[in-house]
Amino acid sequence: MDLSANIVRHSGVQDMYAAHRPNPPKALLEILPPLLPKGNVLGRVVDLGCGTGNSTLFWSDVAKEVIGVEPNIDMFNHASKQCTAKNVRFVNGDSSHTTVEDNSVDIVTCSQSLHWMDPQATFKETHRILKPGGIFAAYDCDQPPSVINWKAEKAYLDCQEEIMSIGKQHKLYDSVLKLDKNKHVERMIQSGYFSYVKEMVAHSYEKGNAERLEGLFRSQGWYGTVRNAGINVEPILNKLKSILKETLGDQESNFVFCYRIRIAIK
Repeated sequence: MDLSANIVRHSGVQDMYAAHRPNPPKALLEILPPLLPKGNVLGRVVDLGCGTGNSTLFWSDVAKEVIGVEPNIDMFNHASKQCTAKNVRFVNGDSSHTTVEDNSVDIVTCSQSLHWMDPQATFKETHRILKPGGIFAAYDCDQPPSVINWKAEKAYLDCQEEIMSIGKQHKLYDSVLKLDKNKHVERMIQSGYFSYVKEMVAHSYEKGNAERLEGLFRSQGWYGTVRNAGINVEPILNKLKSILKETLGDQESNFVFCYRIRIAIK
């Protein structure tokens, strides 16, 4: 499976990604470790498709070692340079070849990334590196978040549709392979690599304003693909920026990020 178009999709947006993407929901810390076999200490966590490392550093205070695996060189370099935690390291690789030892990992995560991967190869590699009874968790949040202002959310979605239409007209997405997230659980079960699979929901609150919602917009792969092709979409961005300034302004309020968490046990 050729995933090269998927990998370069987020090139050049690493600063926006790191600054504005949400952190994983804290509920993961309450849900996942207790599912490990009784008596197991949370030793090693591997975060596949870790981007700029936000989702990797999330585990640094509770795990002995955390490894972020990221194929995009811009994202990988940003994660490596910004990380100061001594128990965290990053690998420039993909989800089908992590270089991690067999049966050595307690939890493997995919934060908003599984839909860009080769699922069967990812599940096979996850099964290889997980300890018996280890956990695989793939989670995604809805975009845009609920910002408690329908005009701001509608402007985000309208401008997203405009930019994606431009991308489709120029056939920029033709080589991009994106899985249907709604079938993650089905694919996990059918892979044959897991003893039990389930889906849960959770949410988290983070502070945000007009600048942050615009930053979330600019961090998306469908925007980065069009921008990297040299197409001027600033008039669309300026329209969005104006509406967000009017509706949300500079004052921070709660953004609600809603997650779907797919959990599988080896």
